[in-house]
Amino acid sequence: MLSDKFRQYSSRVYAERREYIAKNTADIIAAQKDDMRTALEYLYGTLLLDDVRFTPFEWMEEACAAALATRAANQYGADIPEDIFAQYVLCPRVNNERAQRHRCFFAEKLKARVQGKSIADAALSVNLWCCEQVTYHSSDDRTEGPITAYLSGIGRCGEESAFAVCALRSVGITMHGLKCTRATAGITWARANRNMSLTVGGSWRRRAGRCLCIRARSAAILRKVLQEKN
Repeated sequence: MLSDKFRQYSSRVYAERREYIAKNTADIIAAQKDDMRTALEYLYGTLLLDDVRFTPFEWMEEACAAALATRAANQYGADIPEDIFAQYVLCPRVNNERAQRHRCFFAEKLKARVQGKSIADAALSVNLWCCEQVTYHSSDDRTEGPITAYLSGIGRCGEESAFAVCALRSVGITMHGLKCTRATAGITWARANRNMSLTVGGSWRRRAGRCLCIRARSAAILRKVLQEKN
């Protein structure tokens, strides 16, 4: 499923990071086969060194297994370019949120909602699900992970953003993160100096200064964005 070119790239960047990777982790990666090994090598070769050295291997392993499964199973997964898939579906990191295993959990929650839908309709369904699960609440602590947001039902702008991106990626939909400058509850939920964007038909769909997910009113904005040309 993954090309030889991508396999060679992953192997090269992984080799450059090898000295930072624990021996037992490297042994596990070496024992993997084909796409799973390539995906793990890509993540360990490209993520921040803090993730490489200190986050649980299970976080990386679940992200790889789940992303490869959605790429194989989804009706739109195979149409996503390989580089976009690697950065915006496979990658488990959105921002500086706590690393939490969420892919399989969210995928199971969303499976019925996206079954048989186009990528545009599936993205809208995930957006509405996010609105149902988490609402805005200000805080000054470190950005919590997506599972914490789901279980608590609250999160500040960066946590809502990470939650939405993780939910969309869990069902194989490519999604950018969002950098917020301030929260504006009641419109979408944030003004931004970088967009949340997703790919539809091979092109990125985006709207400057608007977050595409979380608040109920954002469903109408998302629908409009999906209909616009890039």
